[in-house]
Amino acid sequence: MSGVQRSSFIGVTASAEYEMLECTPQKEGMKMSRRTIALAAILILATGGVVASQARTAKVPYPSIVFRFKRTGLTKPIKAIKLFTPKQDGLYRISLFWDTTVPLNNGSFWCAQLNWTDGGGQQFNSSELQTYSNNQGTNNYSLWVSAIQANAGTPVNFTVLASGSSPTCDPQAPSPDGSKFDLFFTMEQLE
Repeated sequence: MSGVQRSSFIGVTASAEYEMLECTPQKEGMKMSRRTIALAAILILATGGVVASQARTAKVPYPSIVFRFKRTGLTKPIKAIKLFTPKQDGLYRISLFWDTTVPLNNGSFWCAQLNWTDGGGQQFNSSELQTYSNNQGTNNYSLWVSAIQANAGTPVNFTVLASGSSPTCDPQAPSPDGSKFDLFFTMEQLE
């Protein structure tokens, strides 16, 4: 190849026109084409990209459970408990199932209430459970699924109150004595 400049560095000789790369570290006369080198470089970069993308997606998968509560045979209100305090603003899903296991026929209710703070200030949402049997002779149950946006650094609280004869949360209402209920509660972070 006349007129082509060649340079040599640690046993590798390359032409200035990049036609061929001669590698002589192990065997004399071994030649690699540009395509072979390009293919090897692409495979190395692609493999590194896959590993890097897996490392990026190895974060906490969503949804992730931040609080779980299961109690059976409850007979009294549950005073306000702090479920958790978010470290960052986020969207959360609440799933609550509860049922009356020992009914009363006095028309009273239990009331579950969730309190949190979002961009609009202090918020609450509630679910009611009747303590008496329905007309078919079976006990009542309630399913509550909701979503909230909670601010970082502000607690998310949960309570169960008696609500007397109206299905609204009334902290002054007497407990429906003799009634029993089971409560299953899960809170998940969605983002």
